[in-house]
Amino acid sequence: MRSCVLRSDDDRMKSKNLYHSSKGNKEGNPLKPTPPLFRFWSNHQLSGTPLILLSIFILVSILSSPFLARGGTIELGEKGKVGSEENGADISEMEGYYVRFVYTLGDYWCHQKESRSLFLNDNQMPVCSRDLGIFFGVLIGAFFGMLYTRRITILSPLVLLFPTGLDGLMQYFTTYESFNLLRISTGILAGFGIASYLNRNIVHVTLLIIMGFKKRE
Repeated sequence: MRSCVLRSDDDRMKSKNLYHSSKGNKEGNPLKPTPPLFRFWSNHQLSGTPLILLSIFILVSILSSPFLARGGTIELGEKGKVGSEENGADISEMEGYYVRFVYTLGDYWCHQKESRSLFLNDNQMPVCSRDLGIFFGVLIGAFFGMLYTRRITILSPLVLLFPTGLDGLMQYFTTYESFNLLRISTGILAGFGIASYLNRNIVHVTLLIIMGFKKRE
């Protein structure tokens, strides 16, 4: 019987003869594996760049928009809710189309409560501190998932999402009130877990497609 063993992408590529040792195999030398946990850089890893570019664009937008408006002009209060547009009237009075665009997206994505948000240029940021942490975590996780060569199971993002869920649910159902540093930290863990799992599987599927074409040649 054939044993079922989880293999890294390096093992798969090596078995298909896609990697070669620096000395070659003419003398029967074994193939030299690439680094066991990380690889930099292979063509199939480029499939992981869209998530990285998207997260960079989102972070740049979040961090720059408070500076694109006059300082001390953006405070959204405590009336916001996730998934609705409570702050539309305040956002419509902001300076600049791009600033209004970013804050409008933030209004739908985030509750935008002032007490749970950070300030830059004396302006409230477009998303709360937890969501800011999530987007930072997505960027880090997207890089990790693209370069990491081992399989990442669904258990990993679930474990990393747990602190965020626990902190948020305790806030919602009890009198407990979290603080921004904890919100950012748990957000980073959640974003990292989701993005690393997603990008790792995107890269892995791309590798399998490439191997399928190689096999036909």
